[in-house]
Amino acid sequence: MSYDHTGQTPMRKPDEPVDEATDSGSGTPHAEILDAIRDRKGWEDKQTLFYQMRHDGVRRKKKPWPGAADMHFPLADTLIEKIKPYYMQQVFAGETVAGFYAMKSENARFQTAAAQWFDYQIKQNSNFEEFLSVAIDGMCQGGRNPVRVRWDFAAEQLRFDAPAPDRVIVPAWTKNIAEADWVTLVQSWSVAAYKRAGVFDCEADLIKRISGSGRSDSGENQNEEDIRLKREGLTIARSDKEIVLWTVHTRTDAGWLVSTYSPTSPKDKVRADFMLPYNQGEFAKGAPPFAQLSFELKEDGYYSARGVCERVAAFESSLNKDWNTLKDYQTLTTQPLFYSEGAQPNVGNLQFVPGQVFNKKIEAVQFPRSPVDIMQSMDATRATAEQLVALPDFGMGANRSTGGAKTATEVQALTAVMGNNVELRARVFRRELGLILNLAWSLLIQYAKDKRDFFYQDQLGELPEEAAGDLYRIEPNGSGDNFNREFQVQKAYGRFQTFNGNPFINQQELTKVTLETDDPRLVRRLFQTPQIAAATQTEDQAQELSIMLMGFPAMVQPSDDHAAHLECGMQYIQAQIAKQVRFDPEAAALIAKHLLEHLQALREQDKPAAAPYKQAESFLQQMMQSGQQAAQMRQQQQQMAAQQAQPMPQPMQPGAPAQM
Repeated sequence: MSYDHTGQTPMRKPDEPVDEATDSGSGTPHAEILDAIRDRKGWEDKQTLFYQMRHDGVRRKKKPWPGAADMHFPLADTLIEKIKPYYMQQVFAGETVAGFYAMKSENARFQTAAAQWFDYQIKQNSNFEEFLSVAIDGMCQGGRNPVRVRWDFAAEQLRFDAPAPDRVIVPAWTKNIAEADWVTLVQSWSVAAYKRAGVFDCEADLIKRISGSGRSDSGENQNEEDIRLKREGLTIARSDKEIVLWTVHTRTDAGWLVSTYSPTSPKDKVRADFMLPYNQGEFAKGAPPFAQLSFELKEDGYYSARGVCERVAAFESSLNKDWNTLKDYQTLTTQPLFYSEGAQPNVGNLQFVPGQVFNKKIEAVQFPRSPVDIMQSMDATRATAEQLVALPDFGMGANRSTGGAKTATEVQALTAVMGNNVELRARVFRRELGLILNLAWSLLIQYAKDKRDFFYQDQLGELPEEAAGDLYRIEPNGSGDNFNREFQVQKAYGRFQTFNGNPFINQQELTKVTLETDDPRLVRRLFQTPQIAAATQTEDQAQELSIMLMGFPAMVQPSDDHAAHLECGMQYIQAQIAKQVRFDPEAAALIAKHLLEHLQALREQDKPAAAPYKQAESFLQQMMQSGQQAAQMRQQQQQMAAQQAQPMPQPMQPGAPAQM
């Protein structure tokens, strides 16, 4: 089998024998797809309006005078830009994109490695991050955005696609794209790219029939339904250099049958039909390579979900009108008008010039102030729209009250309500994202299970061979709180302060969660178990003992674990005494003095912890004094011996010359 240049789907070579099990027909009738396009005509028209709201704005149908203001208040676009980071943070705020939970106890030991390998593949070997931003934007704008997960055979990695909602066609009775009877993906190709792909039939007459140059309202390759349902870019090409192809995925008992043709000439197949080759994980259960991201779940029906644009369209129209009214009022009132009492010839030709003298009284026309505070009205409209879409600001936006400041009780109640709305939206998003991640895992265990090396948080790892399989329940990490980082940090540190030292709480995991909130990489760099920390401190004290035995003092650091240092030092002294090893006096004094300093620091830091060392303190003081005295006596003896070893000076003979 060979594959197209994007690795979308395999096809049969011209000289390859036909497999009757796979090339079993075209699947979905062309007329059924046209019916689905006709049934969603109203939905398509709304999508066009939503696109205009996001980009060009909905303009005034008729200006009151030439040059009048034509303002567009970007309400929907502003709300979408505020909401997008909320969804992105849910995915990337955690240590890994997804959590892996083994469905059998014997596989639990692979959970961490599987999650880290999957995180590496998603972030480093796919287009997941840029895809997700596009998919979330489309979901917020139109209410629901289709998603396609596939294996790129050319690049040998995962590929995620977020086609425009109108480029995916499903039956009108579809509730969820994963349950659709068939899914049609609309793709636009340039004629040059079509030929360059190397997988399509490039016969000249065929290209002429399916390209823009072959379009004709009365052409033999177009039936009456095609002509009536013409959509540029959807059923026909926009220009002579473009080809529109439909890739139809049809559910069968044997799997998903894929056929590709141009709606301009539906009887001409541009490549042979084939069965979708994915057969692991979710695909083994009959899942299509398609999923969806929904802004809301309102009623059964794939086209029923509403996005931000649809929910705030009336509010944006009102804001546009208010803004244009304000600008019209400014135009009428800020350009001065004058009047003159009595008849005045050629009043229209009067021009003001410095120093000019008029023979008639001329006065400026005074306009009254606007009877309505338009800006206040616009703020109220915008606040209502934000509450309608449940903007994830945890109630802070609702605190903008036009009737005075809200009480603390009101703010808390609003925060609770908005928090519940945000959490509900997070649940919907995470459930559908979970299906996308499961599809990605299914492709990885089929095509990337031999590439088990991965790089995670500055360390190289390897996924065990037996861990790459359909062994886990995969769920997205993160929560609805991840949108507000400051709020998330406050919760984490509040949790740490509340449960710090609680015997019923795992203190190690509590510390890890707090570090993860700040930066997941800090867990590996900063966290260490108490056993490792104590062992490290013991090693430090052993090194300090070696230094002091050589006659050099060792400093006591404030960050030392003073109890561990004391315990190590006393064990060393006791071991030497048991072996009847005689200490060097200077080394004994240094060691005793060093341990006494640790004891004093421990007493200042934690007085109860220093109580068991009271008897050891007396011993160390005696050891230090004895060592110092012995060292002084040895020093005196060495000085006396040195003096005795020096030769006595001889008396000088009379008349002898002095020695220079």
